[in-house]
Amino acid sequence: MAEGRILESWKEIAEYLRRTPKTCQRWEHELGLPIHRLDGSPKASVFAYQEELDRWLNEKLHEREIAEEKSVRAGRRKRRVLFMTLFSFLGLAAALAILWILDHMKPGPSDRIGPPAVASAPAPPSVAVLPFDNLTHDPAHDYFVDGIHEALITELVKLGAVGVTSRGSVMRYKDRPNDLKKVARELGVQALVEGSVLRSGDRVRVSAQLIRADTDRHVWAQTYDRDVGDVLALLDEVAKAIANEVGRTVDQTVPEGRPSTRKPHRVNPKAYEAYLRGQEIFNREGFETTLLPRIERHCEEATRLDPEFAEAWGELARNRVWQAFFGLQPPGELLPLAREAAHRALALDERTGSAWSALGAISLYFDWNFPAAKQELERAVGLAPHDARVRHAYSDYFVVMGQTAESLGQVLIGREHNPGSLLAEFFIPGHAVAAKRYQEAIDTARAMLSRHPEVLNSRHFLAKALWLTGHYKEAIVEFGTLWGPASGRARVLETAFSRRGPRAAMKAVADFLAKGTGQEAPNPTEVASYYAIAHEADAAFAWLEKAFAQRTPGLLHVPADPFFDPIRQDPRIDDLCRRVGLPVEAWRGSGSRVTPPVVPG
Repeated sequence: MAEGRILESWKEIAEYLRRTPKTCQRWEHELGLPIHRLDGSPKASVFAYQEELDRWLNEKLHEREIAEEKSVRAGRRKRRVLFMTLFSFLGLAAALAILWILDHMKPGPSDRIGPPAVASAPAPPSVAVLPFDNLTHDPAHDYFVDGIHEALITELVKLGAVGVTSRGSVMRYKDRPNDLKKVARELGVQALVEGSVLRSGDRVRVSAQLIRADTDRHVWAQTYDRDVGDVLALLDEVAKAIANEVGRTVDQTVPEGRPSTRKPHRVNPKAYEAYLRGQEIFNREGFETTLLPRIERHCEEATRLDPEFAEAWGELARNRVWQAFFGLQPPGELLPLAREAAHRALALDERTGSAWSALGAISLYFDWNFPAAKQELERAVGLAPHDARVRHAYSDYFVVMGQTAESLGQVLIGREHNPGSLLAEFFIPGHAVAAKRYQEAIDTARAMLSRHPEVLNSRHFLAKALWLTGHYKEAIVEFGTLWGPASGRARVLETAFSRRGPRAAMKAVADFLAKGTGQEAPNPTEVASYYAIAHEADAAFAWLEKAFAQRTPGLLHVPADPFFDPIRQDPRIDDLCRRVGLPVEAWRGSGSRVTPPVVPG
């Protein structure tokens, strides 16, 4: 996979090349424009890498220069044999031809190959909402101000009338930069919104100002003073006003967008505060599973205080799905509650992206209804494209399909939308391992652990990436830190490796896990993975059958886990894959196959 910025639609690709989408599609078929598809089919969603497009443009320019040089040389040879009596006529003809060629070689909207020039069609108006000022100057209210800022951006995205920069991309400007023209250039937008929030008791005042980027001129300002209970209606009103004013500012017609079919209801102030407290945990502490019960309590309080609060129901649904996935509570108890919460959210507001994401994860991991999962997760991404958790759920669909490059691409888009976010960075090491980009996984995990040594997910995939690249001793250290150096499996791993080598070490870990700890049953997919990397195929398939019987969500990660590579060519993998309902190619790893460097033990 290429490095650099990811362009995730024909629209973004066309805007970058400053062409129409139709021209870009023609270039793909006729000239080999490097386009990728999320599931490999011609009608699938497309994406491209900026670096690949730049390389392609340079190559086409070089080819064009060579062709022009050949044409010039051929013309010179022909002119030498022409009769002098025709010189005057040819001189006139050449002059006319040159004028015609110069006229027809002017960069046009659909036929020019080269660096991006003038756009053939105006891009939709674009805006970035800079972090809001907390006018109370009390850090205890920062969560509320940040929540209002994030909610306004989300509302603008849901409206769909203007291009909106993600919250993560604008947070680096929290200290109020002086050069707003520079900020707009860096973000690639035509307009900026500055604002402030003042909360006093149950009253909230939101002020917003729109700045035209090319002139640094304030073109619109408005102050909204409401009860906290009317904050959802306030955000809806502000978003629509900003969208309309952005279009007027840049002299473009703004489409109507996709407003909700229901009017924003009056939210209970304490419910809104509980919801924002839960969001603050994610934004500050990331996605560790130990945080999920805490966040669930905030969401439950919000829905208890205000049963009409759609976003709170959506977050509660998503939280319960992930608790079921990680086994924090029995799925049989949690999933009916998660479905109910998701459907309540969508009944209140069908644009609730978190609810669609929850339903998509249920369809994917628990119902094994893969067409429904794809549809629901695509709906979620369309409504909440900046949400790193929505991107991660969508990326998991590609993991299950064995399309690991696409899965990594989705979490990288999530990071691009949320630079510096622990939550967005959290998902990358695992998907990099799945895509067999081990060095990227190692580098990303180490960078995260240097800042957040408590993030167990990063240490887990760091250890796996080190093992898969033959750095066994370093991997043993990381596994020991992950499990606890005095734990039984850490001691088994180190002892078996020192005596009999890496393959025996993996078998020893599998044997240890298979016995269970007495407090909880073994994770069958985890046990199977250690047997598989140890080339113990019979034992691996025995545990995969247990995973199938229990319908454990982790079974669907077999296509993306390199620990299973040694058994992928076994015919039993095809049979299991068919029973799950997935394409055999996914579990055989027909994408990018790299055999792990396991030394015979």
